[in-house]
Amino acid sequence: MNDKKINKKLFDKISIKISEDLKNSSDDPRLVDITPLSEFNEDIQAILLALYRNPNPRAKRFGSVLNSIYTHANNVFVLTHRLAIDLIEKDPHYAQKSCDGTSYKNMLSFALQNLYLNVLRKPIRNDKGVTGKAGLYELSDEDFLAPLIEMIGATTCKANKDQKLKWYDENNTPELQENPSPEIIAERKRVREVVLELRKQRGEA
Repeated sequence: MNDKKINKKLFDKISIKISEDLKNSSDDPRLVDITPLSEFNEDIQAILLALYRNPNPRAKRFGSVLNSIYTHANNVFVLTHRLAIDLIEKDPHYAQKSCDGTSYKNMLSFALQNLYLNVLRKPIRNDKGVTGKAGLYELSDEDFLAPLIEMIGATTCKANKDQKLKWYDENNTPELQENPSPEIIAERKRVREVVLELRKQRGEA
């Protein structure tokens, strides 16, 4: 895509809007959606295909997580075994659809050990007298992060991290994890539509 063809005024306007929305939004940072490869730009397609076509199921499953990260344009996110199952089941890009507890732990260990992800807040197991919490993670690998920075900007990524840490520490309850309010669902949809509009302007969708 030739940068000269981009509507720079609209691009700057939407970039600023996304940055402000991420700072002020109460948006739930769960990963819940998958995007068809054809709707991504060539760089993201190449990255995801390398994961999807790897024979090891850990790589394929992480491909689903990374697809959702790009889909939500969200470098900081909540992830649980249940959310991972939902992503993998709806991902049309490979045949393997199972993800039991061991498979989830193996996939997450693969991503963490190779520094694809960082743990910002460790998950807390729901137990007697202890309220469980999902883990909060950050996409950290430079190669995986580069297309996202290209999409939303480094400043927005930092603002997103600060906002999501604040959200997690103040509002992350089991109720919000499993049953987000209609307002949160509507806000998530609105932010995604803004991101999609930005991608269209840049010729990526």
